[in-house]
Amino acid sequence: HHYWLHFLYSQDKTFLREQALPIMRLSFLTYANLLEPGDDGKLHVPFSYSPEWGEGSVSGYGPDPNADLALIRFLAGAIVKSEKILGAADSAGDRAREILDKLTDYAQVNARLKVRGDVALSHSHRHHSHLMAIHPLGLLAMDGTDADRRLIRNSLHEIRVQGTGQWTGWAFPWMSLIASRAGYGNMAWQMLDLYANGFIRPN
Repeated sequence: HHYWLHFLYSQDKTFLREQALPIMRLSFLTYANLLEPGDDGKLHVPFSYSPEWGEGSVSGYGPDPNADLALIRFLAGAIVKSEKILGAADSAGDRAREILDKLTDYAQVNARLKVRGDVALSHSHRHHSHLMAIHPLGLLAMDGTDADRRLIRNSLHEIRVQGTGQWTGWAFPWMSLIASRAGYGNMAWQMLDLYANGFIRPN
């Protein structure tokens, strides 16, 4: 993702062709080779782990973590966009388009993003990986569809309801960025204020 952001900032097509695209392609293919078709005709991540959920226990593993689905969708989209920018077909381009067409939707319940396909956010949790589609990847945005906006609003409402009891320092500025993407200025400020007053010390 950082390679892609560097290209967007620099507009250096040589960098895109020789450095960004190769690493994005290999990352994409690693994910693509894990996907399996489900009974619904969609492609699914059969077994994976949402960062720090379950603290490494076997209960932390399961199908379709939203972190993985967001990263797969981002990588496939970046490859397709790169083809257009560079004016050349990529070896993974056809597969990227197929996966974008067939990849299962984000795991959700009552228009709220879940941790993974079989697990909803049931308690305060410091790692906001299930919200990666909002930030840093920007795949779900307030200028998207009505469904996207509802999903963002409801997911952030759930974060506020669950609270910050199990967060650690870096979870606050990350949530500030997510809130900023959602247009929640007061929430973004509050997260930074809590971070600055609760975790920052002279060094």
